[in-house]
Amino acid sequence: MTLHLVRHGRPLKESDDSAPEPELDPAGFDDIWALRERLPSRASWFCAPERIAQETAQLLTDGDVGIIDELREHEPVEGQLLAVRRILEVHGDDDVVLVGHGTAWALLEAGLTGREADPERWRSLGTPDVITVPTRLR
Repeated sequence: MTLHLVRHGRPLKESDDSAPEPELDPAGFDDIWALRERLPSRASWFCAPERIAQETAQLLTDGDVGIIDELREHEPVEGQLLAVRRILEVHGDDDVVLVGHGTAWALLEAGLTGREADPERWRSLGTPDVITVPTRLR
């Protein structure tokens, strides 16, 4: 089993901030489709509830994607860790792909691996991008 943490695709830059949630920039769809090559063809898929995460997941897989509220961008990392550990308990024999946000994934990776959180880690991520986490988690 391998855990893949996918950062969402590039958001659409809108001059009007009245939109409730950002959506993906269609000009970045090719970047998302190219990311498919770095992900397993068979996996259990989950994403954060925000629109941009759901749209990214829909472009990356033709399969079902579960929406996990605890993967929300500004959710405390402790809540995200618990949610991911539950997912891994149920899907521990499968590859797992989670689609969400770079800052959350950098903190989650640190929590799962026992390493210190590195602000440069999330700053260096592209939109989209993927972090692959070792299978042996703490």
